[in-house]
Amino acid sequence: MSDSHVITKETLFYDTYEYEFGDGFYPTIEKDDISNKQIEIQFLYNKKQNCWVQQNEIVISGLDGNNGIQLLTRMNEKKNVCCVAIYNYFNSKIYPTK
Repeated sequence: MSDSHVITKETLFYDTYEYEFGDGFYPTIEKDDISNKQIEIQFLYNKKQNCWVQQNEIVISGLDGNNGIQLLTRMNEKKNVCCVAIYNYFNSKIYPTK
């Protein structure tokens, strides 16, 4: 499999109330509340931009706290790459944001 077709599926969690009535979709790495719902999101490795790009599901608004670095590290280690960023389905950078 070539680098341009490396895909990882990540299980993340989100607060359904915040998603439906709050400021967006901010999934977390770990289930931190009984009301959090599980979702599987695919990310594609983009070798040219050295990043992961979301491929499906609800468009991620952002990654709060340490969730961005933890997700990036987990995907990089799983697929043995060294990406430096994560982009959502609409190609907006969601990590790092600064």
